[in-house]
Amino acid sequence: MAESAPVGVVVPVYNRRLKLIKTLASVVAQTRSPALLVVVDDGSSDGGADVAEEWLARNAPFAWTVIRQENTGVSGARNAGFAAIGDLPFVCFLDSDDLWPTEFLAEGFRAFEGRDDAVAAVSNKTEEIAGRESHVDMSLLIEQPILWMVIRNGGMLSCSILRSHAVRDVGLFKPGMHVSEDTDFLIKLFLLGGAARSASRPVRQIKAAPLEPTEPRNLSEAFPDMPYLRACHRESAVPMLPAALIEQHGPLIRTSLAHR
Repeated sequence: MAESAPVGVVVPVYNRRLKLIKTLASVVAQTRSPALLVVVDDGSSDGGADVAEEWLARNAPFAWTVIRQENTGVSGARNAGFAAIGDLPFVCFLDSDDLWPTEFLAEGFRAFEGRDDAVAAVSNKTEEIAGRESHVDMSLLIEQPILWMVIRNGGMLSCSILRSHAVRDVGLFKPGMHVSEDTDFLIKLFLLGGAARSASRPVRQIKAAPLEPTEPRNLSEAFPDMPYLRACHRESAVPMLPAALIEQHGPLIRTSLAHR
């Protein structure tokens, strides 16, 4: 059994039982295991919770639990999963269609060494869109995490290990928020501290993959005005930004908001 790390891994899922198993397999394959894995089934109708329990019972060499709840959206599912990890000092929020490299947890904890100021350890990611891959370098995020959130939007929770006390301090994810909920959360998080660079290989995020029979449409189809909603959320976040950041990067921030 791999050495355990003091981290709870939260995987929210809604009608993605086939993709979920691949994601869970990437957690089980870690060279440093989590202390606890929490799958939150957010009102699925495809039997995903049962499938997850059966698979984890056969394959997971560490503690795990599957929570079933009525559908509340991803924010509510993440918040429920976080409540279940108890006093563990670190947490990961892993989307149910993203895949970790085997050294993700080990390298993430190595990145935290000597970085008491860091509230997150972040790896690079690879996005696969319709069979074509693009590499996303997180260097700018490490240097200016809040600026990254405003300009690039979120999309990096699956690439991160977070300090649990910071997650509590920002009040978790805003319930009922369907667009940019991770950006809203992460801006508040990075107001508390910086990001450490993980040497892990990139996390793999598969976009525009074929939908499972019961899987919902992606956000851009479910919310046709999503770009406008995202821009509104970012604009509402501007008053939270440090004055020094606005003074230094004001034109870039304004241009990004206008473009969105």
